[in-house]
Amino acid sequence: MVAKLEGSDPALKNEFVVLSAHVDHVGIGAPINGDKIYNGAMDDGSGSALVLDFAAEMKAHPEKLKALRAVSSVTAEEKGLLGSKYFAAHPTVPGKSIVADVNVDMFLPICP
Repeated sequence: MVAKLEGSDPALKNEFVVLSAHVDHVGIGAPINGDKIYNGAMDDGSGSALVLDFAAEMKAHPEKLKALRAVSSVTAEEKGLLGSKYFAAHPTVPGKSIVADVNVDMFLPICP
């Protein structure tokens, strides 16, 4: 778990909504147009950036939070979801208090 942000609603004080993303990427693979480095800007640099931006925004404006929010970064997603599996088996808060985990993978901002 990277951060825990307290919510303002006492009825929701024991519930966590987790926002997560993975920080790893494939790295190097078969060349595409002569380039064998897979930079990972979308998978999952974009999701990691979104999680960090959300955490910064909620820390700056805690009045917007009603329930507890947790943000998490996991690794080894490309190796078989190892970080996510570890977090599920060893949560850093009581497992039954996690009501949702919104995992952002390859956030693609599509403009009209």
